[in-house]
Amino acid sequence: MIRRFGKWSPTLAAVAAGLLFLSAPQGARATLMFEVIQPDFTFATAPGGIPVHDVLFIDQVFTTGLVQNPDGSGDFDLVLPDQDIRAGFLSPSGTTTPAQVGNFLVSASVASSNAPGAVISPTLSIAQIASQSFSVTNNDPTGATHSQYIRIGDTNFTTPVGNVNWTYQVFGTILGTGTISNWAWDDPGNVQLGGTSNSPFGAADPDNNSASAITLVSGATFSGVYNQSFVGTTNVGPGPYSKTMEFDLTLAGGSTLSQRSNQLQNVSGAAVPVPEPGSMALAFSGLSLLGLAGWRRRGRKSAS
Repeated sequence: MIRRFGKWSPTLAAVAAGLLFLSAPQGARATLMFEVIQPDFTFATAPGGIPVHDVLFIDQVFTTGLVQNPDGSGDFDLVLPDQDIRAGFLSPSGTTTPAQVGNFLVSASVASSNAPGAVISPTLSIAQIASQSFSVTNNDPTGATHSQYIRIGDTNFTTPVGNVNWTYQVFGTILGTGTISNWAWDDPGNVQLGGTSNSPFGAADPDNNSASAITLVSGATFSGVYNQSFVGTTNVGPGPYSKTMEFDLTLAGGSTLSQRSNQLQNVSGAAVPVPEPGSMALAFSGLSLLGLAGWRRRGRKSAS
């Protein structure tokens, strides 16, 4: 059962949950990752002539090059620069400059993580990954339909552990024609973007991960039909463990998917309220300003 803390409103709870990200380590982490896969597009050629269909954005990595896929599949990723300079936050695109990734334009997307988790009290801990203002457009001039798989994940969560309350929320819309399936899982093996999955729901996604599956068809919206929250309990083991969200989408030419907010959260003790989409947006806005202010303060101290 989801309960409110005292007289807190859902909005205040959302802001509080967002502020938990500030307790994440502020050094270079390079563990939060945002992966984009387009099976019918070749981004580069790996050694041995292997075609590369994956692009990987790594927290605070600003160089480009080929790396082995972190999920253990044996594939290669083309690493492109993270456009967000803050630790614990990751964006494939700048605030005014979308990123062209294959046949898709990725705009104003910010992923975030509070790894290794936050201890709020002796009986309450929270581990969370989230994304905000996630938007992709199939801008292929031929009008062809294309598929894209997007995974957001982080590793080394060490609190909470054992049996936890598990919450996954999705919110957004499709403009045009397309479908999307959403997945989420924890991996007690701590494998980035993959591994032996652990979810309360038990469905199987295309990557053979145990996860909760939802399918959105054209015209449905999260604020109406597709504003959904999933809750359950699971066991993440003794830690460390990884958390992953995946969005598998197919869009006709000219169509846009906008996932306004997505959140995967583990909570020990009483579950926190799942914020409404507007509340999540408020939390992210305040969090971004606080994170930027902290970065500026650190910059001034370094210069003095």
